[in-house]
Amino acid sequence: MQILRTVEDAVWTYFGYPSKFWQDKCSNCREKILQRSMPVSEVPECLNCWKIEVWSQSPWFLESVSRLPMWAFENVLDYMSSYHCEPSHGDSNNHSDFSSSLIPLDTSDSLFGLACNLAMHSGELFVAKLARYPIQVVRSGEPGNQYPNVVTDRLLMAYASTIREREGLRQAICRQLAMNPLKAEDIPVRRGCWLYDDILGPWQGWYEIDKDSTL
Repeated sequence: MQILRTVEDAVWTYFGYPSKFWQDKCSNCREKILQRSMPVSEVPECLNCWKIEVWSQSPWFLESVSRLPMWAFENVLDYMSSYHCEPSHGDSNNHSDFSSSLIPLDTSDSLFGLACNLAMHSGELFVAKLARYPIQVVRSGEPGNQYPNVVTDRLLMAYASTIREREGLRQAICRQLAMNPLKAEDIPVRRGCWLYDDILGPWQGWYEIDKDSTL
């Protein structure tokens, strides 16, 4: 029996939570941006915050899933029959239990299978959230041509704090989906949070896209 810790709320299933590193980073970012009104160029917590976006209807994801054999996620539970996740009530000891089974490879279940495989290979280093239901597609990452052609979709969003981590996650996703590693650049990424776009403007103008902030 493998144990994979997850917690969930009404919208998301969280992997690698709680994470003190990310909790502190987000708290510092909110305090500086919202309370002290610092310019984003002076907030490394925001500049060195990457989201890797895997939407279930993205062209690159649909193409990769269509080529996967049915046994691709054989080490992940079929969550339709035996997945259980405790609701989040602020308890850091919530767990979900997994045993070996097959996961059906439609595009929705494949997101869960991908998340589980990434989590089991990376352990506590994998911090991500998976939308339990379709949410509004926010087309703010790069490349922009790899977003779903739908209004709402399910999303797996993984977190990285450096360019190296960002690219490492892209490559890990390629490995799990048997993709050509050169196709990693098709996986959309963005800096910072959607919530702050109206305040801070497009993230592409904050800092050079392939450089970490050294503040």
